Amino acid sequence: MLVLGFSGGPSRVCDEDPPSFTSPLGAVLGHDSAAVLIEDGNVIAGVEEERLVRIKHANKFPFTALRAVLAEAGASLNDVDRVAFYFGEGYMDEILMRGALAGPVGITSIRQAVQLLLNMEFGVDFPASRLHFVNHHLAHAASAYYPSGFDRSLVATFDGRGENDCGVVMQGVGGALEYRCRFDADSMSLGDFYTSLIAFLGYRIFDEYKVMGLAPYGDPARFRQKLGQLYSLNPEGTWTIDFQRVWTLHELLPPRQREEPITQVHKDFAAALQEALEAIALHCLGHWQRVTGETRLCLAGGVAHNCTMNGKILRSGLFERVFVQPAAHDGGCAYGAALAVYAREQRAPAPLPLRDLYWGPRVKDGEIERELARWGSFIS
Repeated sequence: MLVLGFSGGPSRVCDEDPPSFTSPLGAVLGHDSAAVLIEDGNVIAGVEEERLVRIKHANKFPFTALRAVLAEAGASLNDVDRVAFYFGEGYMDEILMRGALAGPVGITSIRQAVQLLLNMEFGVDFPASRLHFVNHHLAHAASAYYPSGFDRSLVATFDGRGENDCGVVMQGVGGALEYRCRFDADSMSLGDFYTSLIAFLGYRIFDEYKVMGLAPYGDPARFRQKLGQLYSLNPEGTWTIDFQRVWTLHELLPPRQREEPITQVHKDFAAALQEALEAIALHCLGHWQRVTGETRLCLAGGVAHNCTMNGKILRSGLFERVFVQPAAHDGGCAYGAALAVYAREQRAPAPLPLRDLYWGPRVKDGEIERELARWGSFIS
């Protein structure tokens, strides 16, 4: 069975501005567009759109990536049994309808939009019945659990927002994923928490890794109490973030302008933020480890790219083994959506454990030399 998973928005062009409600075919542009083609659960090819169009975090419909993975397989779109998208159908329909209120876009069905885009690009009448829509956090969870090689494990996802959730806890047993808990995006988003606070350091979305790298140079004690007032750890592994109080930090730390130097106060703030993130994550995971007794953990979602946090989880002793999906961000949801659809429709052996992510187009003989020659006036 060939399953083609993809992530990205329903626009035909990349938009380097923040997501808006004015794209030609939809209200959400998404980010990290990608395509992954799997056969019987195992990867044939996969690539992010940004690698091919050279726009970082490319957010358009991944036509280039789709063509690339099909070419690697020597397949056409008609050969594909299922196409999987990384958001739920009802959620996307609602988003498209909201977009229609902001301007005439003409289409308020994501199924119709995807079918139209595929038909326009590939010149085929792709059946709408072959299109499948996967809950965002299920796609994240599937991307981590199935390639982990674990028969059973706790599975946790953390990000900014996917549908109305900012994460889930699931339990994977024998190839089946079962929900244990969902995290409300409006009051629990670790991704939004981190992104809103790095603004005080002069950073924005997609800069999170820079602040994680800055944190070890600071002392968290300086801001520990103040940041601790922004969240509370609740029973049953839950937490609450008071986003309305974030702006009270202005009195302690006027926002740094991007061209201004980074000083010790900024390093201390980064350290306190990193410490807060780790405290919340360990609170959550500790509870669910005790409840389920699982000794293995799978992680995905954009926050799972925080490798410092991952190291704390690994060294905490809560779990004997930890698997983090290397493509934990939304690009990895192309893979996860395909796996989720495959697992739902096929009672078959689990995919082979993930060994690498070198899934993109092969480099042909002489290709590097020819590309370098084109830029010969600028490089040596």
